[in-house]
Amino acid sequence: MLAATAFLAVGCDDDNDNKTESVAPAPITDVTFTPQPGGGYFLFTNPKDADFLYTRAEYVIGTGEKISKTSSAYSDTLFIEGFGEVKEYEVKLYAVDRNNNASEPVVMKVTPLETATETILGTLKVVPGFSNIQISWENETQARVNVYVKYEIDGKEGTKVQASNMKKDNFNIEQLEGRAYKISAWLTDNYGNQSSVREIGEITPKEDYLIDKTNWSFLQDSRLWDNKWNDQVDEDHQAPIGLDPNDTEAELTKVYAHDSLKNGRRSYYEGRAIYFIDGELDDAAKLNLNYVHSGDLSWNGDKTKGDYGQGYDFGAGRSGENRFYASGDPSSYNLYCSYFFDMGEVIQASRIQISPRRWGADAWGAENCKEFQIFISNDQDPTDGITGWEYVGHYAVVKPSDESEANLVLKEGGSQWLLYPDDPRFTPPFRYIRFKVVKIYSGNSMCSSEMTLWGKVGGNEPYAPTIVPETETPETPAE
Repeated sequence: MLAATAFLAVGCDDDNDNKTESVAPAPITDVTFTPQPGGGYFLFTNPKDADFLYTRAEYVIGTGEKISKTSSAYSDTLFIEGFGEVKEYEVKLYAVDRNNNASEPVVMKVTPLETATETILGTLKVVPGFSNIQISWENETQARVNVYVKYEIDGKEGTKVQASNMKKDNFNIEQLEGRAYKISAWLTDNYGNQSSVREIGEITPKEDYLIDKTNWSFLQDSRLWDNKWNDQVDEDHQAPIGLDPNDTEAELTKVYAHDSLKNGRRSYYEGRAIYFIDGELDDAAKLNLNYVHSGDLSWNGDKTKGDYGQGYDFGAGRSGENRFYASGDPSSYNLYCSYFFDMGEVIQASRIQISPRRWGADAWGAENCKEFQIFISNDQDPTDGITGWEYVGHYAVVKPSDESEANLVLKEGGSQWLLYPDDPRFTPPFRYIRFKVVKIYSGNSMCSSEMTLWGKVGGNEPYAPTIVPETETPETPAE
């Protein structure tokens, strides 16, 4: 009888232990709100309940959608977003425990700042490019938005949209005529809020065309610097005639710099410089090996014997492990080499396109060019060496954040830039161009498949001379 009684007592205690605790935690306290564009954040003190789990905010935005946001027991901050107007909204804040018991709500009346869509719309710039219109904007809060631009002509219209959360971003509307287009723009966010519609007005694209490469040719070093270069010896061991490598104060030693003067290595077959302007793109499937290759920069010549490999103190005058790049640090893959070409006639350029080497699936990686600069010269008497190089600009190859957009860029032949993106215009007339590599993605050599230019033949188009920077590579070590 006693044993049965004990068993019943134990069973009763187990039933009490399995019951779900139903006591709600205390509310959060000391609540304050800091407004931000389209939202803001709360600061508060969490309750001292041992089983407190998180804080939840509930509110309704202008579209009628009910939004719920949470923060953990280890945080005293909770962010809310999604408001489409600058007006007062009601937000209820609950403390919730591990058994999903919610406290009495703390009701807050909040007014957000102007929405991110309106703020970003105010920064939107639309400028005429060449056969296109360029749209750019700033997004300091990095809110996720969709930027819409509508263009109209002759009763027909089109709209282009781009999703973005970058601090600065842009896109182009391509293949337009040199006529006036009526432009308007607006933004939406991920909550369905839409900004006002901004009427931009009429924008007329400038006209250019693809420059024919039939007359283009690769310039030998001797054409650039008269007879200073010995083109008769093996290319890996090229050095200026008469160079004394031990005389560091000699003028010829100072002039000899891979960065400023010498062409990148000219391979005999795979990677020859002429492939950079032959109109054929590298195709991994065909294995046509149609790309320029600067050569292996890890090789050093014997300086005491006058042997200079492309890797020797390449560009920055460094030595040892820091000669080329800091191993394992992709941000430091500085590589300096130049390729010089003769257009065969005087032209004025407006746009440039660079096509990457297509090895594997990564056209924005490996040894592909990541940053480059363009210089031009219209030397009327090249018999004494082509001089008078004028800086045009510094350009970075950036992979689009959207994979479908990246695939479209490759389908269209590669990344493209206005030569003067802040003020689209033609370059001064020139016949000779210098493509200077500044940085690669990784590795110890540079590869690229094709350089293409748009503009006009001749030198009659108006232009504004560029401002030459204090150094040729303002973001890299001095030469």
